[in-house]
Amino acid sequence: MICKTCNKVMSITGTRYEQKKNKDGSKQFLHKPYCECGNCKYRKYTKFTNFQEIIKRFTNT
Repeated sequence: MICKTCNKVMSITGTRYEQKKNKDGSKQFLHKPYCECGNCKYRKYTKFTNFQEIIKRFTNT
C-alpha cells in the first residue's frame, strides 16, 4: 500500500486487538490488521490477513 500523506510504500504491518462488550454484557475480542508508514506513522486498517497471522495459522496446524 502507498501512504496518502507522504506517497511512500507502507512497510510495517501489524494487528491491533480490542475488547468490545455486547448488549448482553459478554465480551467479544476483535482484531484489526493494519499497514503503517515508517516515516509519518500513518495507519491504514485493512480487511486482509497480514504476514503474522499467516505464519501463526501455519505453525498451529
